[in-house]
Amino acid sequence: MTQRKQRLFFAFASFAAVFIAVGANFNSGASRSLAMTATINTPGRPGAVLISPVRVKIFIDPNGNTAPTRFAVQDAVTQKYVQPADPVANVSVLGSAAVFATFAQWGGDDGILLKVTPNTHYRFRVIAEPGA
Repeated sequence: MTQRKQRLFFAFASFAAVFIAVGANFNSGASRSLAMTATINTPGRPGAVLISPVRVKIFIDPNGNTAPTRFAVQDAVTQKYVQPADPVANVSVLGSAAVFATFAQWGGDDGILLKVTPNTHYRFRVIAEPGA
């Protein structure tokens, strides 16, 4: 097992992570949580449920953060971020821009439906930043 150095990419943020693999051998693995500031709570470990071979439902756990707190969801494998859902298809995709939105804007308890590629590994982490 190789060790990777964690890079701090937001000076005033917190994040939690979950690993999922999409494919015939679906596995869930360990999560990692790192608090980078005391002004907000580290989000809880995100949940991920494989809905179909090309769809995953991601659930954000705000972990006691107040409604103005904003979250971004990143796939640490590709370093891409979940984008807002397409209004017609109601499915999100990964993109290069970090998108921060409130828990409610990300679907609240209903979660985020994300389009994924079969036989691909994803490691989702949720990043929190103080809201306005």
